[in-house]
Amino acid sequence: MIWMTKVELAQYLKRSTRTVERWVVQQKLPPGWRQADGFMRWRKDIVDQWLEDCEPYAKRCQKLLKLRSAML
Repeated sequence: MIWMTKVELAQYLKRSTRTVERWVVQQKLPPGWRQADGFMRWRKDIVDQWLEDCEPYAKRCQKLLKLRSAML
């Protein structure tokens, strides 16, 4: 089981650490685990599953946006 820090997660998602912080507050990320020292960790396998689940939705949204812009 591989655990990632906020910095590692941001690098893995190709986003900034600030974006990861916002997503945590907005509950857009899968739940992490807060250590006794206050730092968060995320399991890589859970993040991978979350990405797989999000991908079809993102592709569908892109198609809808293209259709919408074509109609305008």
